[in-house]
Amino acid sequence: VLLQSPNIFVILEGFPEMIISFANEPLFKSWGRTTAIIGKPLLEVLPEIKDQPFPKLLQQVFETGKTYFSNEEKAEIIINGVTVENYYNYVYQPIFNDNCKVTGVTVMATDITELVFARKKIEASEVKYKSLIGAAPIGIGLLVGRDLILESTNQKYMDLIGKGNEIEGKKFTAIMPEIVGQPYLKILDDIFITGKSYQSFADPVSVIRNGILQPEFYDINYVPLFNGEGNVYAILNIATDVTKQTQLNINLKESEQRFKNLIQNASAAILVLTGLEMKIEIVNQAWGNLIDRKPDELINKPVFDFMPEIEDYYRPLLNKVYQTGESVILHDSPYSIKKDEKTIEGFLHIVYEPYRGEGGNILGVMVICQDVTEAVLARKKLEESEKQLEQKVTERTGQLEEKNIELQKTNKELESFAYISSHDLQEPLRKIQTFASHILEKESNNLSEMGKDYFGRMQKAAQRMQTLIEDLLAYSRTNTPERKLEYTDLNLIMAEIKDDLMEELKEKNATIETNELCHLSIIPFQFRQLMHNLISNSLKFSNPEIPLHIKVESKIADGLSLGHVKLSPHRKYCHISVSDNGIGFKQEYSERIFEIFQRLHGRDEYQGTGIGLSIVKKIVENHEGIITANGESNKGATFNIYIPVT
Repeated sequence: VLLQSPNIFVILEGFPEMIISFANEPLFKSWGRTTAIIGKPLLEVLPEIKDQPFPKLLQQVFETGKTYFSNEEKAEIIINGVTVENYYNYVYQPIFNDNCKVTGVTVMATDITELVFARKKIEASEVKYKSLIGAAPIGIGLLVGRDLILESTNQKYMDLIGKGNEIEGKKFTAIMPEIVGQPYLKILDDIFITGKSYQSFADPVSVIRNGILQPEFYDINYVPLFNGEGNVYAILNIATDVTKQTQLNINLKESEQRFKNLIQNASAAILVLTGLEMKIEIVNQAWGNLIDRKPDELINKPVFDFMPEIEDYYRPLLNKVYQTGESVILHDSPYSIKKDEKTIEGFLHIVYEPYRGEGGNILGVMVICQDVTEAVLARKKLEESEKQLEQKVTERTGQLEEKNIELQKTNKELESFAYISSHDLQEPLRKIQTFASHILEKESNNLSEMGKDYFGRMQKAAQRMQTLIEDLLAYSRTNTPERKLEYTDLNLIMAEIKDDLMEELKEKNATIETNELCHLSIIPFQFRQLMHNLISNSLKFSNPEIPLHIKVESKIADGLSLGHVKLSPHRKYCHISVSDNGIGFKQEYSERIFEIFQRLHGRDEYQGTGIGLSIVKKIVENHEGIITANGESNKGATFNIYIPVT
């Protein structure tokens, strides 16, 4: 019977020899041995088990006479030179002689290696499945049966539900009673009937958070799971919270609508053209008035269909903006438009800006026009009058000729400056301030904190610019001896400049280091312009390979200790230095850089008119001061300013 048994059976006699006196075929097969092992000690047949628990357990049975049971015990056996891992359920049972002494042990075992490996494989698969579900960045939960019992949820799903982590094994409606009355219970029930999946994007779901029912948005997938009979027994619920993205999209649409409303209500003529055909996407009433058309008639039609007579001139400008992304501004651009078989001529101030999509790609061109016909005609009349005046002045004596010519030149500059300041600059500034105020007052709840901050900055910047224009106008009408100095903290001026140039500093990854700067009697708006130009100069000529570092220092000392030959030895000066680690310049150009319209680099390399440092020098001279420059190619530049201390 034992020989035919499918289970392992072996008899071990005597201790410590443990001679194998009987064994059946399943043992030979499991150990990888032959019948030659009969009559041999156990540890001679299986020396590899010496340090495994089996010899001690057998010794325990020999010594105590107590049967030993073990399940799923691992044994490492060497078969044909290879260590094999086997698992057994076995019984060690003592054999007694007539004197009740243990003379041997019977070993009955079942080889369960394949079962153990199969179970471990299943367990590993389950662990892998649970790890995959647990690590998923989306919420996953299993709804079992038409009662919708929630099982196998990951942490993300628990967080989405927001009812704590003790939700498994409960009805879905008990966990989320607010779902009753919403369409999803009907959808889930239909899936049990039809077996069809359900998928939706940005679905609105009302969810109770902190006791308050609030709307949220989710991407939802309901996937049916089938049993062996082909019936749906559960539904896999996969959900992703897209509330923030959806709200952003809603806010974006509202922002776009506000943008369109702003355009419609603008006094300037504005239209947005898209594609190479320059089709009109947005147009306001002011533009319709300009060409005597209703805005609705213009939408989605090429702009030059309505104004073919100006296509040859304006088409190249539009194409340039569309292809390069560079803005184009036209001052006093002449136009000629046919209206009711009449030709109307005039002048426009035109701004062409690239119209970009969400990814920054250029979709078209935004055109902003301001009719300046009256102003241009008035200026031309004034210019004509000035020409006539010039002719009369030239007839006068040579003594007055030089002063009159100088006066005419000054008048032209002041006239041009006053025109730009009073109209072209101040009017747009007032509109920027007005519209920004309206948005902050009426749309405050729809703006993020960052948006409110940007609008606030925009208002402050516009106000500072308007103040500057007013100061410049006052300055242009006042003789130099009559200008009033104010005792000013240079630290406040630097703080304003840092705020003005915040975006440029971030873009260049630049830092400004300042010590405690002097208090000085100066003309504030001029000195603000001076420091602004120097910092802007450092930003413009920074080295793109290293972060820009600008250092501003000041100290008060007498001219003798400052070591400049043009300084009065015993007079006090405020010495201000502005240095950077930019591209620098050759020292041989240290005087030339202050000359008006002088540039050391081509226009394609660096933007600018070449008058920035000329203005700086002029302001320093207005304060009876001196400025010098020191530089070295690729090692930065330093500007030293010496202002007398009154």
